[in-house]
Amino acid sequence: LKDALIWRLFTFSPISILVLERANFDSVVFALLVLALLLVRRPFFAVLPILAAAVLKLFPMVAIAAFFAKFEKKNFAVGVFGIVVFGAYLLLIREELGTILYGLTTQISTCFGVRVIPNLLVHHELLADEGLPVLATVLKVLAVLLAAGSFVLGFWLVSRSRSNSEFPVPRLTGRSESGALMGIAIFCAMFFTGPQMDYKWIFLLLALPGILEWRKSVGPCRMLAGVWILLALIFSYWTLFSGETSLRNALLKQGIGWALYCLSCVVFGTIVSIRLLSNRSHPIP
Repeated sequence: LKDALIWRLFTFSPISILVLERANFDSVVFALLVLALLLVRRPFFAVLPILAAAVLKLFPMVAIAAFFAKFEKKNFAVGVFGIVVFGAYLLLIREELGTILYGLTTQISTCFGVRVIPNLLVHHELLADEGLPVLATVLKVLAVLLAAGSFVLGFWLVSRSRSNSEFPVPRLTGRSESGALMGIAIFCAMFFTGPQMDYKWIFLLLALPGILEWRKSVGPCRMLAGVWILLALIFSYWTLFSGETSLRNALLKQGIGWALYCLSCVVFGTIVSIRLLSNRSHPIP
């Protein structure tokens, strides 16, 4: 598949269209994050749209991880500045935080995240209400362990490739690298705090340029990119071809979401590892 076709499949997927159909405010947040990517070579200016997006929706603040993952003094300072400003904002709205964070805790349809499976089981009377918080906690622990394991796998992938010159792991270009770090950080954070409505999946589009760069490479990164694209497309078109009234279909969709979450963590770990090893070889002031 050519890049243009892949972009069309992602851009016009049912989940992407859902954002526009509902005139959802997340489209404004997405635009602010794209603006941050355009300004990424000037970190101080790039952090301002992220802060604006975080004021609107809170969760975009995890995109600040892209600054720390670059392992540069200037980006680190900007990241700390962003956290301090955001922390001050949270203090101002601390009384409303409970209501904001409650969100969609009982959602079971057209959504993704750690808590969706327990909600589904309760809805279909396969799990008692008392068991819901227990299972949700277990799945959150599992999500942390899977993220850590997948992240480490990314590091292992890079270290293995350094000893095999036939299958190098290429470093992404500037905006592609930042976009992948921002998009994946947001997706994984939302998955962990879910349920989240499916249309929030659009933030993974920020990672697509980097994924497509890897798709043109050879070796493990090409395979990683291909599987990631396949999972993301299946997830984004699932509702169009399979209803969620069936528990089986709903659980299959969540299984795809979990697989995409783990694979995204592998991608994040790989990018961070490449950056870290590159900076050690060629220190950046």
